[in-house]
Amino acid sequence: MSLITLGVALVAAVVSGCATSVTGSGTAPSDQLALHSSEVSVSAASAHRHDATVALCRTATSSMVVMVKGYNDFLEALNRFHSYDKVGDLDDRARAALIAGADRIRDARDPEVPADLTTPVNTFLASTTRLEDAIGAHELTGLNPVATRWSTDKQAVLDVCARYLPPPPGIATRTSAVVPVPAG
Repeated sequence: MSLITLGVALVAAVVSGCATSVTGSGTAPSDQLALHSSEVSVSAASAHRHDATVALCRTATSSMVVMVKGYNDFLEALNRFHSYDKVGDLDDRARAALIAGADRIRDARDPEVPADLTTPVNTFLASTTRLEDAIGAHELTGLNPVATRWSTDKQAVLDVCARYLPPPPGIATRTSAVVPVPAG
């Protein structure tokens, strides 16, 4: 058999294979389509829940840095002078940092975030309001219990967020892991 004959035979085989029709329909059975659609919806909802949870944790932790800095600067001056009149505008700055941080956290809340995070976040926001009010009222001895509660509530949020956020580089250990947001 010559090379040309072999080439013609090969082309004829390919053409006849492509010309064969396939029986069946171009649509999936409705029960399979419904199952697939349901799986896609659950997957999308789970992804949204995870993204919203991570976003809330990131917003909360970054906001807390600013809140704590403002409060600590104010507290350092108050401990030194024991008078609101002598701290300059640090009390106003502390309150502004608390208000701005709390507003950012409130804006990041999402109904899909699981309760194990929303509950401590809401508790922390209430503590933040009490701390703002205590500073605004120029509390001295009354400031300590409010600030202690605020710090405890802040730590509760950070503890929960540690389960949802990856550890910072260089901190990871073999036992640390990101916990997925529970579905449903």
